[in-house]
Amino acid sequence: MLCIDIPASLVEWIIALFKHRSLRVATAYGLSDGFTGYDGIDQGDALSPLLWRIFYDPLLVRIQQTKDSIYEMKVNWPNDINDPKTWT
Repeated sequence: MLCIDIPASLVEWIIALFKHRSLRVATAYGLSDGFTGYDGIDQGDALSPLLWRIFYDPLLVRIQQTKDSIYEMKVNWPNDINDPKTWT
Protein backbone atom coordinates (compact mmCIF):
# COMPACT_ATOMS: atom_id res chain seq x y z
CA MET A 1 0.00 0.00 0.00
CA LEU A 2 2.91 2.31 0.66
CA CYS A 3 4.04 1.76 -2.96
CA ILE A 4 0.87 3.45 -4.16
CA ASP A 5 1.25 6.34 -1.72
CA ILE A 6 -1.34 5.33 0.84
CA PRO A 7 -0.29 7.17 4.01
CA ALA A 8 1.59 5.03 6.51
CA SER A 9 -0.88 5.91 9.27
CA LEU A 10 -3.76 4.52 7.17
CA VAL A 11 -1.78 1.36 6.34
CA GLU A 12 -1.09 0.83 10.04
CA TRP A 13 -4.77 1.38 10.85
CA ILE A 14 -5.86 -1.20 8.24
CA ILE A 15 -3.33 -3.73 9.56
CA ALA A 16 -4.49 -3.13 13.14
CA LEU A 17 -8.09 -3.59 12.03
CA PHE A 18 -7.40 -7.20 11.05
CA LYS A 19 -5.06 -8.25 13.89
CA HIS A 20 -6.08 -9.91 17.14
CA ARG A 21 -9.82 -9.61 16.67
CA SER A 22 -12.56 -11.81 18.10
CA LEU A 23 -14.39 -13.94 15.55
CA ARG A 24 -17.35 -16.30 15.47
CA VAL A 25 -18.46 -18.37 12.49
CA ALA A 26 -22.09 -18.77 11.46
CA THR A 27 -22.83 -22.44 10.75
CA ALA A 28 -25.95 -24.45 10.04
CA TYR A 29 -25.94 -25.29 13.77
CA GLY A 30 -25.62 -21.73 15.01
CA LEU A 31 -22.67 -19.54 15.91
CA SER A 32 -19.37 -21.14 16.82
CA ASP A 33 -17.53 -20.36 19.99
CA GLY A 34 -15.43 -17.24 19.75
CA PHE A 35 -11.78 -17.40 18.74
CA THR A 36 -9.03 -14.90 18.00
CA GLY A 37 -8.10 -14.03 14.43
CA TYR A 38 -4.46 -13.03 14.30
CA ASP A 39 -4.28 -11.91 10.67
CA GLY A 40 -6.08 -12.23 7.37
CA ILE A 41 -9.18 -10.59 5.97
CA ASP A 42 -12.69 -11.72 6.77
CA GLN A 43 -14.80 -12.99 3.89
CA GLY A 44 -17.42 -10.39 3.06
CA ASP A 45 -15.55 -7.57 4.76
CA ALA A 46 -16.25 -4.21 3.11
CA LEU A 47 -12.52 -3.58 2.56
CA SER A 48 -11.86 -6.98 0.94
CA PRO A 49 -12.48 -5.96 -2.71
CA LEU A 50 -10.28 -2.88 -2.38
CA LEU A 51 -7.47 -4.76 -0.65
CA TRP A 52 -7.68 -7.57 -3.24
CA ARG A 53 -7.33 -5.01 -6.03
CA ILE A 54 -4.35 -3.32 -4.37
CA PHE A 55 -2.65 -6.68 -3.79
CA TYR A 56 -3.20 -8.16 -7.26
CA ASP A 57 -2.95 -5.05 -9.44
CA PRO A 58 0.86 -5.22 -9.94
CA LEU A 59 0.59 -8.87 -11.00
CA LEU A 60 -2.27 -8.20 -13.42
CA VAL A 61 -0.45 -5.21 -14.92
CA ARG A 62 2.68 -7.32 -15.42
CA ILE A 63 0.70 -10.09 -17.13
CA GLN A 64 -1.02 -7.55 -19.38
CA GLN A 65 2.33 -5.98 -20.36
CA THR A 66 4.05 -9.29 -21.12
CA LYS A 67 4.82 -9.31 -24.82
CA ASP A 68 3.96 -12.96 -25.44
CA SER A 69 0.94 -13.07 -23.15
CA ILE A 70 -2.23 -14.59 -24.53
CA TYR A 71 -4.16 -13.17 -21.59
CA GLU A 72 -6.21 -10.08 -22.32
CA MET A 73 -8.06 -7.98 -19.78
CA LYS A 74 -10.74 -5.60 -20.91
CA VAL A 75 -14.06 -4.24 -19.80
CA ASN A 76 -16.89 -3.48 -22.18
CA TRP A 77 -19.01 -0.71 -20.72
CA PRO A 78 -22.59 -0.39 -21.95
CA ASN A 79 -23.44 2.71 -23.97
CA ASP A 80 -26.66 3.09 -22.01
CA ILE A 81 -26.86 1.54 -18.55
CA ASN A 82 -30.67 1.56 -18.79
CA ASP A 83 -30.72 -0.41 -22.06
CA PRO A 84 -29.84 -4.11 -21.56
CA LYS A 85 -29.35 -4.46 -25.33
CA THR A 86 -26.09 -2.50 -25.02
CA TRP A 87 -24.71 -4.78 -22.30
CA THR A 88 -22.06 -7.25 -23.47
